[in-house]
Amino acid sequence: MPNQNVLVTELKAGEIKIAYTVPYPAAPQIAAMPDMEIIVNKFLSWQYLAFNFVGPESLRDVRDRARDRALGGYPYAVKSVVLPNFWYYDPDSPDTPYDPAKAKALLDEAGYKVGSDGVRTNGKERLSYRFVCQAGLTADEIAQQVIIANLKQIGIEAIADNKTGVALREARYRHGYDLLFARWLTPSTPNYSVFYSTHGPLNGMGYSNSQLDDVLYKVEHTLDDDERKKLFSEFQRIMGTDLPVIPVTSNTNLISVTKKLKNFVANPTNRTDFINSSSWYLGT
Repeated sequence: MPNQNVLVTELKAGEIKIAYTVPYPAAPQIAAMPDMEIIVNKFLSWQYLAFNFVGPESLRDVRDRARDRALGGYPYAVKSVVLPNFWYYDPDSPDTPYDPAKAKALLDEAGYKVGSDGVRTNGKERLSYRFVCQAGLTADEIAQQVIIANLKQIGIEAIADNKTGVALREARYRHGYDLLFARWLTPSTPNYSVFYSTHGPLNGMGYSNSQLDDVLYKVEHTLDDDERKKLFSEFQRIMGTDLPVIPVTSNTNLISVTKKLKNFVANPTNRTDFINSSSWYLGT
């Protein structure tokens, strides 16, 4: 059910007894329903702002990549694609705080001046970008609008070009965007090379960094945990400095469940919430 407004309507009507990825703004309405409850499930997942590295030239310059965080109530801010849940998370990895004044200074330094229409240009390229996220995914569309508004304040235009289904997948993996707001959900032992190595199968950005490739290769071919933790710290340092993506939040999945459902346990990984459904039963 890709349209989350329809999902909420069906929940209220009692047609659906369990739903995951409930829109955050709808949570208070659903929680007030006497026969339903909201389960807050912290996912091994993060939302991020990505850039098309084979698209506009300006997006390849780290100085021009806008830095922003959009919060929507239930998600919590993160600074790294390695979530704090993991033992190899480095709390000292680089952070990029929200700083519009610094962003403007970096854009000025890079030669992009505000034009008469409020959008920056260097005389050859205007900082106006197609901004894609999943159509109908309420939380992401809200975050997208916050980012668009904040980018406008520093002289960058972002135009929503939202898609769903096959069109979204084609855009995400075939460079059909300038900016992308999306999310990854991983198993309990994520393999980051699939997202960020030069030839990673899910690296739809076209990002390439040979130093990062080398670190990821060593991480995945090292058994000693102390050495792996050092390598993971280096991975986080490179990601936080080069900024191929800007981590925004870690996703909290809201699950709406009838109070009659017994033995339901939420799952934080990408194995879905249905792996132990054989033990479920409907009580009174």
